[in-house]
Amino acid sequence: MGSKYIIDGIPLDVYCKKHELNFRTQSNRVRDYIKKHPELSEQDAIKLAISKCGVHPGTKFMYGNISLAEWCRQNDKSYDCMISRVESIKASFLDIDDNEATRIAIEDYSDKGIKYFYDGLPLVEYCRLHPEYLYSSVSLYIRRKKEKNPNLSDQEIIDSYFEIEHTTHTYHFIDDVPLMEYCDNYDITYTSIIQDLSRMRKNEKYKNLSEQERLNIAKEKAIIISKKRTERNNLNNIFSYLRREKNIDEKLLKDILLYLKIDYQNVIHLKDRFSNLSNTILFILYFYDKSSGDFISVSDGRVDDIFMLIKTLPNAKKEIMKIDLYLLIALYKANLLDTRYLILIHQEDFNYHTLLDILKYYGVYWEDDEKKEFIEDANLYTMELIERNNINNAGMVINYITKSIKFFFMNKVLKFMKEQNNVSIYSPIYRDGKLKVVDTISRKKSVGLLSDKIQDVIGSLDSVSQSFIYYKYYEQLSNMEISSILNIDLDELDAFEKSLLGRLSENESLKKLVKK
Repeated sequence: MGSKYIIDGIPLDVYCKKHELNFRTQSNRVRDYIKKHPELSEQDAIKLAISKCGVHPGTKFMYGNISLAEWCRQNDKSYDCMISRVESIKASFLDIDDNEATRIAIEDYSDKGIKYFYDGLPLVEYCRLHPEYLYSSVSLYIRRKKEKNPNLSDQEIIDSYFEIEHTTHTYHFIDDVPLMEYCDNYDITYTSIIQDLSRMRKNEKYKNLSEQERLNIAKEKAIIISKKRTERNNLNNIFSYLRREKNIDEKLLKDILLYLKIDYQNVIHLKDRFSNLSNTILFILYFYDKSSGDFISVSDGRVDDIFMLIKTLPNAKKEIMKIDLYLLIALYKANLLDTRYLILIHQEDFNYHTLLDILKYYGVYWEDDEKKEFIEDANLYTMELIERNNINNAGMVINYITKSIKFFFMNKVLKFMKEQNNVSIYSPIYRDGKLKVVDTISRKKSVGLLSDKIQDVIGSLDSVSQSFIYYKYYEQLSNMEISSILNIDLDELDAFEKSLLGRLSENESLKKLVKK
């Protein structure tokens, strides 16, 4: 039976599902709103209650403080048409985020497509390739210039921005080859080099170097990242092949074993104990207990132990918890047994208590069904992590899953609380060169105003700075951990932190709030 409340001609439960809203929460909100506003018709009360609900974290596309769907309703635009625009923009510009793609779809798009071009490229693509130019700054300049000079064309304004406002653009070369061409030739990400250059120019460590010296450093770093990416892709491709193919010809077999550093003779010795060569290789990869030089192998005793474990796997949760989690994961990854159900049972307590700890930390109480919804999402995410991670190091695998789940819950909870106006970032104080950020959850009006202003200060920062503050001062992670998450090396991270704290110490709004 559907909801008794109707909005936009459909039951509220269907509406919530369509717009990724929590039906129970919205149903309670609607019921309370109807009781508090008897002067309104039920339909008007329902619409007002939903319009004031904020945006659920499941909403993917935002324009300012409202969802794209809400903007379309307010402006009588086709939601499907706007989504098509957004997806088209994201397909063309892979590095762009959802909110910027949404803004472009609304502000910088016409019936004929993208409005702004420069140097033969869409403006957003040009700015992506030249990160020293912020697309948001250029588009703001266009709009303001247009208001003052309505007779000027968009192209005239764009040209004036680059010709008058900026005249210092540098073209880069490596071995007399244009940087972009060099990157294409060697499969290096062009934007990562440009962004590294931009960071190094602001870093005291590199201030005495020439631009070409900085370029060489950025190039070497990009090459290392490219090699790691290639190695990871190769491993993933080999793993997918082994999971898919059962028979392997001799030459390919030797190539795969050489790449994985698996002893060829060990494979030949064990192959009769497995259904096919692929499963033999996977078993050695995940359960090896011997190594000779660079090559790994599995003893007969290890094989016997694992086969015995498979035969005696328990059903009771208490007994399942005694088994090492990595063994359960390895059994699944090695194609020996579908242990996904056992993995989730093993992770059940960890996921639940991790969520409770985060809720407790932020001083929030949730009903069991709300927690259950997040736990179910975490279960799916856990399996996604396992599917895409083919590393065979037990410590790295468990650490990867544990931290990823923690960050998953933290981000989910923070976003949900923020959308429900329950979170306030309170009292960042710059003192003795250190920033102390305390996240205080409170609904008291006495701190609400201050909290909102602090939220505005931190919300005005770029996404990397906001992420750094969350990880460093809320989660109290080490710089080593943050470096891995944000993909910034330690030296650059230290310089970034120093620069961020310096900027915050000079922030006039923050100074006024600290004085209070």
